[in-house]
Amino acid sequence: MASGGLLSCWRRRKNRLKISPINGCDALQKVRFWDPDHWRFRAEETRTVADQMTHEEARTIMRRIALDYDRLAKLAEEQLADQERGATGDKT
Repeated sequence: MASGGLLSCWRRRKNRLKISPINGCDALQKVRFWDPDHWRFRAEETRTVADQMTHEEARTIMRRIALDYDRLAKLAEEQLADQERGATGDKT
């Protein structure tokens, strides 16, 4: 049941948000993309949803998604550290 509410909310947001460089949302998306706290929040939110699910396979999938968000947070941290060091993103 919890996932039904989440899915309908996502569908409403998807229909409202048309992210593209043309409409000015691109800069906001770039900021969020490299914000480790954003991804940690998403991971925790996903774990909360998973904990409320009764279907074991769905719960497992949601937990894997949460782990992916954790990985994104780590990548964002690395990107920010590279930027602070003045790196060009080249790791050679």
